[in-house]
Amino acid sequence: MNKIITFEGKIYEIGKYYLFSNNKSVGWHVDAFDCISQNRDYKFKSKENKYRHIKKIPESWMGVIKDIPDLINGASYMFDIAGSVNICGVYYENTDRIYVALGRNMSPDYCTNIREMVVA
Repeated sequence: MNKIITFEGKIYEIGKYYLFSNNKSVGWHVDAFDCISQNRDYKFKSKENKYRHIKKIPESWMGVIKDIPDLINGASYMFDIAGSVNICGVYYENTDRIYVALGRNMSPDYCTNIREMVVA
């Protein structure tokens, strides 16, 4: 169970990341919450600093890191890349590239939403 602190009607988790600032309108920083400070102006303490304000990090700011699926040599895939969606290509293991029309090719590292095309 995470350690928590209740302060001014709110619950904070020690060691979890929040946005901290000394000015509500600008200068928000991501840091791990440590404790409530005895200083009445700078109430919220991280491991290194004291701040006046704290707020939750919006979930929309959180990125996702996903592994590229295991690609099968010679299989057809549909993927997105650089603003283009539903591009079709064939993966070749010896070059580690996905080949599309007219011999163009790209690394799977730069492709997103890779999915195998199957014949129904």
